[in-house]
Amino acid sequence: MNDSIFKNKHLEKWMKVFSMIFASIMLTTNAEAKTIQLTMQHMEQPPSRVEAMQVVVDKFNAKYPQYRMKQNVVGWGEAYSRVTAQVEAGVGVDLQQAIPAFFTAIRRTGGVQPATGVFNKVAKEVKFIEAYVDQYRADDEIWAIPAFGMLELLMYNKKHFEEAGISHPPKTTEEVLAAAKKLTIPSKGQYGFALPASDTLAGTQSIYTWMGAFGGKKIFDDNCRPTVNNPHNIKAYTFLKELAKYSPPDIGAYAWAEVEGALVSGKASMITFKNAFMNSWINNSGLGASDLGAAPIPVPSDGSGERFSLSYSNAFMIMTDDPKKQEGLAKFMAFWLSPKIYGEWLGTSEPGLFLPVTDNAETNRIMFSAPVLSQFKKQHQMSLDEAPYTGMYGFMQNNYCPTVGQFEGQNFTAKAMKTCLENNGFSVVGIATDGEEGIVQYKDLQPDIATIDITMPNKDGRECLEEILEFDVSDSAGDTCTVEKEGGVIIFTSEELWTGHPKCTGTIYFFVDDVDKYYKSIKDN
Repeated sequence: MNDSIFKNKHLEKWMKVFSMIFASIMLTTNAEAKTIQLTMQHMEQPPSRVEAMQVVVDKFNAKYPQYRMKQNVVGWGEAYSRVTAQVEAGVGVDLQQAIPAFFTAIRRTGGVQPATGVFNKVAKEVKFIEAYVDQYRADDEIWAIPAFGMLELLMYNKKHFEEAGISHPPKTTEEVLAAAKKLTIPSKGQYGFALPASDTLAGTQSIYTWMGAFGGKKIFDDNCRPTVNNPHNIKAYTFLKELAKYSPPDIGAYAWAEVEGALVSGKASMITFKNAFMNSWINNSGLGASDLGAAPIPVPSDGSGERFSLSYSNAFMIMTDDPKKQEGLAKFMAFWLSPKIYGEWLGTSEPGLFLPVTDNAETNRIMFSAPVLSQFKKQHQMSLDEAPYTGMYGFMQNNYCPTVGQFEGQNFTAKAMKTCLENNGFSVVGIATDGEEGIVQYKDLQPDIATIDITMPNKDGRECLEEILEFDVSDSAGDTCTVEKEGGVIIFTSEELWTGHPKCTGTIYFFVDDVDKYYKSIKDN
């Protein structure tokens, strides 16, 4: 009997242990089932930036197992159409990178949620620099959480300056022109300045920096009407026209990569740029960190300008109205912007490019201790020192002109065409940012009409025609284009048809052996 009681007592004990283990397993399973999935989408494509962000994401997921954050990367060239499509389809991400102009455009889709609540939670943990927050204030709300800043400086090759007998960086625009002229030696493949003259964001930002230096930063009046053609900006454009004489002959194709490459390779002696290429300078210039100069943007000597540089905050919009997800996003942003995590990220993601949006001495100390930035501390400190003298086009008195968001972006032409078509009774079902995406959308959406640009990334207009309509398209004699299918031939003539203003002045020839057969093939397709 006693033995039986002993056994029963042990059995009861093991049952309790088993129950406890079972409960633990059940609790773990339930917790995992309730893990909140979060997605952050950004446009920082270079591998170093993606890798550095993944480090932040992994550390966050480890600290907060109730959340599962993942990053999604898209290019700036497709960002406008991609995010718009995500909002329209209701399959958007939770956290979306933005710059002020991008924010004003995407906000019109109705997919952006006020970020004031999330911001206030993050602001309890970190101290934001107000200038970066102000760019996202509108309608008594904050619409995005600042993550990092950027600004332009005058960057220059000190070796070139020494060889030319120039003792200091230019302080005035007149000195810029004089130095650029002296540094331009075409026989050596060396030019005084690499001016981005392309129709890209790089060109826009460089031009606006000089407009501001000449005193013309206010390009909209109080009613958001453009006032670009003011005397200050006329002087700025006159200056840029003269500066182009001392730039490489192919600057019409220069965007960020080409400008950076020109300075690093020694092709150019000066550029206006962000401190975005310190790794490249170390690895590819053949020079040391001390040979890279950084200075404030020069101003006119007559006092008509002002100390100024383009600056803007990259921030993250809240794209979900789910309170539980918003709570997780607040935790993620506070975690990312905490001194140690943020300082390490600033120092490794793209050394020199990203500026802190928080006022924290420990963050800056950790940032400057990074291997690359520790070599370029003087140049990067120049960026921090210039932050109070910066601005963003279209931004004034805590209000951002939405007009900017309407016309900025690489797909401006597509958006303008979309508006024109819709105003004339057409329904636009899709916009593609390159040829390959266009083919996919065409096959998926089956539109009645498709407009195709001749020049596009990845696949040009002719290649798209071949794949979409199964026509054979080729160049032919006399600047003509020949389109063939099943014995039918269409010849487009006249250079104006392809490169001039949109008008049909060419001649179209039809060579059809069997009209009925050809008509049937066209009709069926």
